[in-house]
Amino acid sequence: MITLDSSNEMPIWAVQLINRLDQITNRLDQITNRIDQTNNRLDQTNFKLDQTNNQLFQVRYMNSVNYNCNIRYINQQRLQDQRPIPLLKENYGIGNHPGLQTEGRFLPKNPQIGDVPGFFPEHHNDRLSNSDLTYLSRFYNNNFGIQEYDSLEQKNEKFYNWICYSTLDYDQTYYLQNHPSNI
Repeated sequence: MITLDSSNEMPIWAVQLINRLDQITNRLDQITNRIDQTNNRLDQTNFKLDQTNNQLFQVRYMNSVNYNCNIRYINQQRLQDQRPIPLLKENYGIGNHPGLQTEGRFLPKNPQIGDVPGFFPEHHNDRLSNSDLTYLSRFYNNNFGIQEYDSLEQKNEKFYNWICYSTLDYDQTYYLQNHPSNI
């Protein structure tokens, strides 16, 4: 029970306690303001990091596209019994495309733009199975122009055309449709 002194004022200890509580409240307000400032700086940093990541993604994508253009030309010049050079992954994600199996060889959990597949044909004239083509299609997230009704021979031909001839218009259209925020 608080007893008032003769002038009906609070005792000194109560005034001191209230003053101390006010000081603590003011200090908590200052800490809250600093936390808000730090959160704002973190938001700004995260925004800058997102911008940088988008720029790096674009650079990695364009490097993959440019590299693949050169490799496609080299693959065109190679003899049928020579090993084609694997292309770099250009499209984000893992695809399931019509005309190909929904399951195939094991894929890495998250292949990145610029990666190469763990499997690639040894020669230009190797006949790939549906499972092989599915693996490559899923890895590259590209159907190579394969349609549901294509025979295995047609699927192989379309794949080999894809690794030897530039499909830049198709790939850029695909990229723009699937990554509009990164352009």
